[in-house]
Amino acid sequence: MTKRMRRASQLSKEELTILSGVKTVDKDEAIHDFIDSRRLLGVSDRTVSHYKSTFSSIARDLTALEIEQNLVKLSENDC
Repeated sequence: MTKRMRRASQLSKEELTILSGVKTVDKDEAIHDFIDSRRLLGVSDRTVSHYKSTFSSIARDLTALEIEQNLVKLSENDC
């Protein structure tokens, strides 16, 4: 007997991601990596604090608006 496939509307988020070929990344990890990369570039502590504050404000607003948005992993070739 052949196993029936589920319709796209019944697929999990993980299954849809695999099918779309788009890689998503954890936003907390992405923010941490960004902050670390800025430190390695030698930006000032004040600038790092500004970045952290900005990301915190965005996260708070997205939560308040009940918006769940995945981050998509991009490379330089995608730009």
